[in-house]
Amino acid sequence: MYWDNVGGELLGAMLERAAKCARFVLCGAIIGYNSETKQMVGVCNLTYAVTQRVTLKGLLILDHLAGIPRVREELSRLTEEGKLKSRVTMGRGGLKKVEVGIAMLFSGGNIGKALLEVKPPSDE
Repeated sequence: MYWDNVGGELLGAMLERAAKCARFVLCGAIIGYNSETKQMVGVCNLTYAVTQRVTLKGLLILDHLAGIPRVREELSRLTEEGKLKSRVTMGRGGLKKVEVGIAMLFSGGNIGKALLEVKPPSDE
């Protein structure tokens, strides 16, 4: 199974490497979100999806809105019980360090969610 939220060339590269009867979940196409032309980049090698019998399925959170309260409750319970843990990398130094924080996202310098402390709690 391959989970794609990028689209474009990356999706195409993964299709070229897909196993027979692979399943692809498509939940975004970030490659085109900030495009200057707003033109989405397509996949030029869909033939691989046919020859490898790949199943492509789109997924939107909008299809599951009714279940969000139940999921929040379950995730909260698991977190309180210590069965679900998250990791956060906190950048400090305010907006003067924002470029360092953004660079960490692309260099693998963060673990888990990356946050930037804009103003220390003591400044409130």
